[in-house]
Amino acid sequence: MDVSLFISKRYFFSRKSKAAVNIIAFISVFSITVATASIVIILSAFNGLQQLVDSLYASFDPDIKITKTNQQLFELTSAQKEEISSIAQVASFSEVLEEMAMLRHNNFQSIVNLKGVDKRWNKTTGIDSMIYDGEFLLRSGSANYCVLGYGVASNLELSVNHNIDPVSVYIPKPIDNYSNLPGSSFYKKEAFPSGVFAISPDFDNRYAIVDIAFIRNLLEKPNQCSAIEIGVLDESKMDEVAEKLKSVFGNEYSVKTRYQQNELIYKTNETEKWITFILLIFVLIVASFNVISTLTLILLEKQKDIKTLRSIGASFEQIRKIFFSQGLMITYIGGTIGMFLGFAVYWLQTNIGLLRLEGGIVEFYPMAFKAQDYLLIAGTILITGILFSWYPVKLVLKKRFFVNQNL
Repeated sequence: MDVSLFISKRYFFSRKSKAAVNIIAFISVFSITVATASIVIILSAFNGLQQLVDSLYASFDPDIKITKTNQQLFELTSAQKEEISSIAQVASFSEVLEEMAMLRHNNFQSIVNLKGVDKRWNKTTGIDSMIYDGEFLLRSGSANYCVLGYGVASNLELSVNHNIDPVSVYIPKPIDNYSNLPGSSFYKKEAFPSGVFAISPDFDNRYAIVDIAFIRNLLEKPNQCSAIEIGVLDESKMDEVAEKLKSVFGNEYSVKTRYQQNELIYKTNETEKWITFILLIFVLIVASFNVISTLTLILLEKQKDIKTLRSIGASFEQIRKIFFSQGLMITYIGGTIGMFLGFAVYWLQTNIGLLRLEGGIVEFYPMAFKAQDYLLIAGTILITGILFSWYPVKLVLKKRFFVNQNL
């Protein structure tokens, strides 16, 4: 073993002659432990929230969405269908027709985005897993059904299990189709409520889902759609599939992945995470100032030992290495304990559930582990330990023990 490292290890684990040095050394380790554990726990919480948001949006929004750049309706041709199906990573695709509508049930009404989907749509998304009440049923025989968001159902004072009355659907006609007859300004049709989904207020308060044939008949547009929604087999290939689809549909169409459809939300979450990380790094830096005070006290306490080492021929570099290693030990021991404590809190939260969310979307506060975050934290601790150990030790040794030497 290196002599400098051996002496450093002995100094670190031996009792100091002054109790204050022991106490300050313990405070240094403790403060770095707390700061590191806080970073691990908070980043894991942000990761959990990101995964939760992603899973919620994945249950309603498709992996890839194709629309006309001018937002007009269009007809999907047979050739385009064949091109989509020929792409290896495409799991399924669905035609969608969406319009603003008013729903009326008894004396209650609600303005919604009425989304007409075909029978493949529930395979393209994860809506089945989000049904809160009833079932996902849009058509049975000649009867039309609708699935409502939880907020929409509440606005209509509607319960699927205790309702036998249909919901009236109204869509405004184009201006050139208006007439002076009462009620002639709207397309009207009825559908029975079959289920209620609960995802997040962003969807629950805005959407009602019907069969695409229902809305096409209502609008008298038999083959039109407003979007093509596509599910992919491997999410990591989403961008690759989107590029292939762009070459199929050309510049007249907009092809967006799920992340691009909700770009602001994903970017905001990511930005918040890294701003929080930077702020927590400042906390770690403040905690690391205790390392400077600890090393300074240890150097002062070991003045006789330093003089003895110099008298037997120890160089400046050898002596500096002893105390530099002590600073690294304080930082790395505190950082290692902090990372283990942070991981323990993450494991307990995900497996047992320390913090519950009463009335939330999920039962327990979500947390997620990302190896790259732990590597980033470990790298930050490594750099912090080197910076807060190397320079202070060199400065004190030069000023008190190697005053007249060029080092």
